[in-house]
Parts: sequence; structure tokens; C-alpha cells
Amino acid sequence: MRAPVSIRNRHGYLRRWGLDLLVCLTAFGVGFLLIPKLLQCDDAPTTKVSSQRQRDIPNRVAATATASASVSNTPRNRVPGIRIRQRQSIYDVNTLLQRMTLEQKVGQMLMVGFKGPDHKGAIGFVRNYHVGGLVISRSNAITKTQLAVLTESLQQISRSDSGIDLLLATDQEGGSVAHIGKSICPPFASNATSGEENDEIGVIKQAGTTARVFHEVGLNMNFAPVLDVKTNTRNRVIGSRSYGSDPEKVAQLGCAYITELQRCGIIATAKHFPGHGPTSVDSHKDTPIASLTQEQMNIHVHPFKRAIRAGVDAIMTAHIIYTGYDNRPATLSNFWLNGYLRRDLGYQGVIITDSLGMGAIRKNYSWHNVVKDALDAGIDIFLICEGDDLKSLTRQYLLSSVRSGEVPESRIDESVVRILQLKQKYGLIKGGAAAQ
Repeated sequence: MRAPVSIRNRHGYLRRWGLDLLVCLTAFGVGFLLIPKLLQCDDAPTTKVSSQRQRDIPNRVAATATASASVSNTPRNRVPGIRIRQRQSIYDVNTLLQRMTLEQKVGQMLMVGFKGPDHKGAIGFVRNYHVGGLVISRSNAITKTQLAVLTESLQQISRSDSGIDLLLATDQEGGSVAHIGKSICPPFASNATSGEENDEIGVIKQAGTTARVFHEVGLNMNFAPVLDVKTNTRNRVIGSRSYGSDPEKVAQLGCAYITELQRCGIIATAKHFPGHGPTSVDSHKDTPIASLTQEQMNIHVHPFKRAIRAGVDAIMTAHIIYTGYDNRPATLSNFWLNGYLRRDLGYQGVIITDSLGMGAIRKNYSWHNVVKDALDAGIDIFLICEGDDLKSLTRQYLLSSVRSGEVPESRIDESVVRILQLKQKYGLIKGGAAAQ
């Protein structure tokens, strides 16, 4: 017998009420679990690196021992407050490139230093040379406030010119190499100490603290970490800047630093490719020359292979001649840069020179050949910290070589695209002229 209509309606109402209550409770439970996660600032996304050919140096370096493909999984004791996303620009790099003048393109390939607290020189480089980057040193500012005001004023000038921010970099490696003072960034243990203690957590904390300070004062790039494997005990120019003589430990600690620094929104620079560890001559004074077996050479390139797999965004070259591979320093070597680094290791990021004003280059090569060979080798950014004459000559050669047809403008475009892609990744393309 069917129940009366009134009872059936009552039961139907109760069933619907029960289902509604169940849905509400379920939604409340899900929200209770997810809302704290949504409110928490996420980690900045790390760069996904496609699988790359990890080849040996063609016909010259023996096979390396199989290395771990990822950075150690040691829990990261990160510095509180560092959860900064890498900001993606909405501007299309190729469209921006088409709107740039040749002078602006060449400017993007220049990164220069300036001396003292008088910033007129730096302003001139930005306005007249359209430089893509500046190097900050201890002489430029004493306090955080001074440095923050300086960097912001320089960025405003660059934005009004091209809509593109400057790369603002310094050498803040830790230990004795700290090019902004203690009043701005706290001191850290040397890399040698970190290597001796195998202190990966300490290295990660160092990277996080450095990133936080850089954001506070307006810097966006660090010329660190040092990935040189110290195999020569008489090597004073690297010395305590190296994590040690074990290539795997150097790779592990260096990659930990790279991953954390870039996760926090600051560009890391692995240096000095393909390795400054086996030399005793200081490249600031003269050109070091090293003669290594294939097995020995492979020790020095190993940390850079690991850094590429970890997604490092910039690599700095060494002014060292490796006999048996090329008779020119790696900075000027097509074999090392276009050949091994780009083709064989598959590196697609930015290649920057060590400062070209160092004795290793300036003392032994004509400047025309320096710029020409570096460009031919595949350099993207010409770093010149010393000598205003060298900065002017470099710019003049790059411009004249394109205008005369000696160098196709497409070669300039290749480097500028890499630089703009790097700046886009870190939110350094603001609009203005770039969006017009």
C-alpha cells in the first residue's frame, strides 16, 4: 500500500534537508582544510628544465661518473618571509625586439660598473648607452636606504627610455667576496667553510637571506655561486671562494644555492665556466693557462652540468686558456661557448663574461679582437667594470660592425632575445616604451 501524500512529502522534505546538510558539512570541511593553504604565499615556481644532452667535451674529455640528477632532498630551513614569486611579464619579447632601435639592442648587451657615490656616470650610461645592466659595488652606497634610492632612480630612468628594467647585480658570494657592505647585507661564512662542514642547510639560508636583502635594496642578480673545483692548492684567486676539491660536493652545494636564490626571485650566476679551480695565476692580473687531461677537465665541468640541470639562468665565463682545447681564453672561445656549453650541454640561458677589464684580457689582446671574438663565441652580455674607454669602445664596435655588415643584426637579436626572456621571467619588463 502506498503511503499517504502528506507522509510521502514529509519524508521527501526530510531526505532533501538531510542531503543539504551533508553537502554543507562537506563543503565546510573542505574549506577548513584548503583556506589556510590558499592564504599562504606559495613558493616561487622553479624553472622546469627540459631533458638536455649531457655530452662530454667532444673527443677530448672522458665520460664523467654518473651524478645525481637532482639537488639533494635535504629539508630546506628557509628564512621566514621569503616567498617571492618570479613575476611573468605580459609583454611579448619578439614584439618588443622589433620596436627596439639598434642602439637599444646593443645597450642590452652591456653591463657596466661605476665608481663612488656620484651617480652621474651611471645615469649617463643608462640615458646615453641604453645599458641593460649595472654592477653595484661597496663604493656606490653605504646604507640600505641609499642603495634603495639609487637603484629605484636608475630603474625609473631605464623604464622611461625603453620600458625595460636594468639588471642590477653585485658579487655577494659570502666570505671575503661581499661587494655590498655589512651595513647592507649580513656577512656569511666562506664557501670553503660551508664545503668543509657540508652545510647545505646553511647554504640555503644564505641564499634566502641574500635574496631578501636584494629585494629590499632593489638588486635583482647575484654573481654567485662559485662552482670552481679547487684542485690547485696554490690557487689564491679562488681560494676560500670554492666549496672544495670534490666536484660532487661543489655541485650539490652550488645547486642548492642556485635553486633557493632563484626560487626567491633573484637571478643566480654560476661561475667561472668551464672552471677556475686548477690555476695559480690570478686572472685579474694576467691570463692563466691550464693543461689538463680529459679526466681532469671533466672534474671541473661537472658542477656546471649539474647547474644547467638545476635551471641556472646565467653562466659567467672564465678568462682561462685550456691548452689542447683552444688557444684563446674560454671567454673568447667558440669551442667552449657555442660548441660545448650551447650545443653539447644544451644550455639556453644567458652567457655573461667575467669583467673584460681584467688583466687576463686587457693586457694580452687588442680590444677590437676581444669584442669580435667574444661575440663570435656566443657571449650575450659584455661585463665591463673597469675603464670607461672600454665601455665606449665595446659599444662602438658592436654598432659599427652591424652597420657595416660585418656582423648580421640577427646575431645581436639572438643575445637580446635571451636577455629579454630572462628579464621577462623576473618581471623586469614594465611597459612604457615597450608596450607602445
